[in-house]
Amino acid sequence: MVLSRSGLFRRMALVVVGAGAVFCLAVAAKSFRYARSTLHPPREALEAPPAVAGLESVAFTSGALTLRGWYVPSKNRAAVVLCHGHYANRAQLRAELELLASKGFGVLAFDFPAHGESDGTLVTWGDLEQGALLSALDYVQARADVDRDRIGVLGFSLGGTTALEVAAKDQRVKAVACLGGYSSIDEELAFELRKWGPLSQYPALWALESAGVDVNGVRPIATICSIAPRPVLLIAGDLDTIVPADQAWRLYLAACEPKEIWVAKGARHGEYGRADRKDYEDHLLKLFVGALLK
Repeated sequence: MVLSRSGLFRRMALVVVGAGAVFCLAVAAKSFRYARSTLHPPREALEAPPAVAGLESVAFTSGALTLRGWYVPSKNRAAVVLCHGHYANRAQLRAELELLASKGFGVLAFDFPAHGESDGTLVTWGDLEQGALLSALDYVQARADVDRDRIGVLGFSLGGTTALEVAAKDQRVKAVACLGGYSSIDEELAFELRKWGPLSQYPALWALESAGVDVNGVRPIATICSIAPRPVLLIAGDLDTIVPADQAWRLYLAACEPKEIWVAKGARHGEYGRADRKDYEDHLLKLFVGALLK
């Protein structure tokens, strides 16, 4: 059979369309699988606790889950809750624990569900993690060494986003430091999956939503202003390729006073203290000393 020129063009068009459809499906499937994999990350082994006087291992419940952590009793009636990032555990913020404890603050560093030694199998990008942080605040508030009006939260990445969301809803948080936190789930996925745009972003969002994650419930850019008049500190790295500094700037512009932003030069995700330890520590202490001890 000899095809006419128009018939040949139609067949070529069908081949191109078919190949394009297969490619689109492959990209969508890969993005869907990636998003689902973030919900069940492998657990990172917990390091030995830092050598801080008085540090104790503690446990408390959040719903049906038992969460575990370290607590250093307060010497100044104030306390700070530390919230680690995705794929990590409480040891990720050991330097921050040591710094704050050295200044007399009580410090609770705990493992989010499905991380470290805590119960759970699901990570939800800051959705259900908010309940875990609320339980951590309950635990600290009940401590005899802590004044309930002197509690702050410091969070990194997933923990930073969660800290902002909880601070916007819970007046017990008198100051919040967000380190490398994303402005919303959809904006973070849009950045991570930017190569193929909506072709990969929408399947990833669907993957999270179909697993029960309330994507719209993790948008601190929409709620951060309600933290005021309690202070907010935003920290980012100018070389961050995981959560870029422009997300911190967007959060800063959406926040209401009092607010501060510090972008560490030469810092990648989580490397703020390594890039400039003095400046990093000064910003943290300025926030928590100023908000919790005066």
